[in-house]
Amino acid sequence: MKREKQKGGENKKKPSQKKKAIAKNLLAKAAFELSYAGAKLSAVESLKAIWEGNGTTKSRHQMYNLTRIGFIGSLNKKKAAIVKAVQRTEPHERTVTLIYYPAPNEALLFADASQKVMGMGPGWYFPGCVGAVSVYSHFKAHQKEESYYEIDYMQGSYYFPKSSGLTRELVTKHGGWRHHLLEQVFLQAKKNGIRRVVLNLRSGLKRTQRKYQKGIFEQVAKKHGFEPVKGKYSSEVQLKEIPWLNPNSF
Repeated sequence: MKREKQKGGENKKKPSQKKKAIAKNLLAKAAFELSYAGAKLSAVESLKAIWEGNGTTKSRHQMYNLTRIGFIGSLNKKKAAIVKAVQRTEPHERTVTLIYYPAPNEALLFADASQKVMGMGPGWYFPGCVGAVSVYSHFKAHQKEESYYEIDYMQGSYYFPKSSGLTRELVTKHGGWRHHLLEQVFLQAKKNGIRRVVLNLRSGLKRTQRKYQKGIFEQVAKKHGFEPVKGKYSSEVQLKEIPWLNPNSF
């Protein structure tokens, strides 16, 4: 016996919770990609201003003030730019993010590759960068000898080899980004009288990642006269000589 039609039309099967979830995820993904596409173009324009102009601009969503510290490479053949990012809501520069930006034409490839990485990282806030190091200044005006820098994270913004567009040659070309950014941390530490620097090795990192980051950190530290010391942190270095203490944070 055939099922009778309901008044007003045929029986309609409601979409399952699984289909609703899939549709919701597809919409969220489309919205993210559209938003990111606009941010990527905006970031590359900002990067051009950093390379070609006076070295000062703003990041996506106008959240950070970006200032070029210097270039990597020769004057006629610049490989990358080191940029300092400070949140506009933090005039005292307690937290500073150092960013490694490749040339604008290469930045587009890294911006595309950053979509393969978990959101809200350096690639999200600074599309086109290769990686970033975030430094927090624990400055104590009345106990200057206890002041120190804490590196909150040292994180890349791309995923290779699954990222389309990136080649091994390009990734190798910028493979030393961590060294270059850490160089700036220790140069500023000595300049500002900070004799202790701490690397925060997050618990979420794999054992191999923690070992790798600690190795680079201590290698660059030793180059600048800092020696590893035992402390409550995963990795900590201290300057042998006590420099003149300067109240400036970074």
